[in-house]
Amino acid sequence: MTLATRTINGNDSGPYLRQPRIVVMHATRSGQAGFSDAQELAATLSWFTNPDGASAHWVLSEKERVRVVTDDLIAWHSAYLNSRSWSMELTQPTIDRPFQNGHYDNAALVGKHYVKLGVAPVWLDYWDGNNASGFVAHQDTKQGRESGRTDPGPQFDRVRFIASL
Repeated sequence: MTLATRTINGNDSGPYLRQPRIVVMHATRSGQAGFSDAQELAATLSWFTNPDGASAHWVLSEKERVRVVTDDLIAWHSAYLNSRSWSMELTQPTIDRPFQNGHYDNAALVGKHYVKLGVAPVWLDYWDGNNASGFVAHQDTKQGRESGRTDPGPQFDRVRFIASL
């Protein structure tokens, strides 16, 4: 099985100096409550190819695993923590929209990929850029807290995700 269901070329800052050991988990959050999952995915991919936008290594919807930036390149997802972390974005138009089984299935597949690359299959309650290893919510990074991020938020079942790795 091919990990990516589709590949696009997103924004990046060139190669890593050393391989990350952290994966930062995000939610897309367009704010468009009426968006379907497919519409949220399309809007996110458009933003991630806009030179004024952001990016992630993966965007995961209910049905797709879209590779945006390859693992050897730095994506634009967590400001000064970008050069030390990989990233996954889960489609979620608004904070109150529950994640679906497909989101968890796709996150597990990509998460297992990162575990094979040396990321510890653990959830971190906080990450400040140190040499820890594991998966962390954007809201629980130093940069995320400084900038008021709330993703992936209360709808994301961290225990379920880690148990799937």
